[in-house]
Amino acid sequence: MSKETTADMVERLSHTEVHQRLLKARKKFPPIVGTGKGAYKDREGNWIVIATKGDIKKCTVEPLAEQGLVGYFSQEPSKSNDNNVIFKYQLLHADTGQSCTWFIAMPMAQGTFWDYGSAQTYAYRYLLGDLFNLIILDSAEEIDQDGTSAQLTLMYQAFLNSIVTVTTSAELTTLKEETHKQFLDFIKKYKHKNYIDMVAKQIHLIEARIHE
Repeated sequence: MSKETTADMVERLSHTEVHQRLLKARKKFPPIVGTGKGAYKDREGNWIVIATKGDIKKCTVEPLAEQGLVGYFSQEPSKSNDNNVIFKYQLLHADTGQSCTWFIAMPMAQGTFWDYGSAQTYAYRYLLGDLFNLIILDSAEEIDQDGTSAQLTLMYQAFLNSIVTVTTSAELTTLKEETHKQFLDFIKKYKHKNYIDMVAKQIHLIEARIHE
């Protein structure tokens, strides 16, 4: 067993106050009832209900503040890449300056403003949900408790919406090589077999329709 160095001890102690106060704040987090309209539909065709950043903040900011804790959520550009956007959450104890930082990676679809907004919402929800042991009551909680899978579901739904209007081989090529390239590259790179199979099936159906 390696001996703890002075640097290790300083690092460990620098987080102590944050964790102790977070444990106290957790006792006052109420169940969170989602009020937002989700970005995709459930199996019955109804828009899902999801806890927004506002819903989560209303239930967590005050208990944290009572313990002298302030949270900062933002993107981490230095860690992001073409397929993933990385977000970070820093919890700071205002009196001592001690802090802890956590990161979460979210896949991006087309890199648009709306894609970024969805990724940010899911990242905030799942990162804070795990850190704070939040009880979140909404449709997304019933569908999936994993942020990456939820975002992949959103990206696949966008793919399905796009293929409806494809009528030529050229349009299909554009769909695969431009419109949804990041999504397709992501599921291949990280071997999301279920999504690969579903996408392949849809592409085969389009090809058959084009060549009728």
